[in-house]
Amino acid sequence: MREQRSEETASATVAVEDRRADDRLTVMKTIHISCFDSAPAEETATAVNISREGMYITVRSRHYRVGVEMRVTIPSLGFEGVCRVVRIEELPSGCLGLGCLILR
Repeated sequence: MREQRSEETASATVAVEDRRADDRLTVMKTIHISCFDSAPAEETATAVNISREGMYITVRSRHYRVGVEMRVTIPSLGFEGVCRVVRIEELPSGCLGLGCLILR
């Protein structure tokens, strides 16, 4: 019985990992974030990876919540867009990792 549960868990983990439709490009670039709500005017963060539809960034501030929309600028790539936070995780470094959907 225990073996079967392990297999089910492994299958569920694979299903979650396979949800991405696009490949991600590791970039590790400095970015600028301006939230549309009452957050600080602008914050510098790091884009860890990016795809056509999303990006993963790390931030030091702790005010982010799922659903927050923000303007994101990556000067070195010439990218400027609007993103929505869809996932948040606390990192061992004390920073937050934000999974973001690119809206436009």
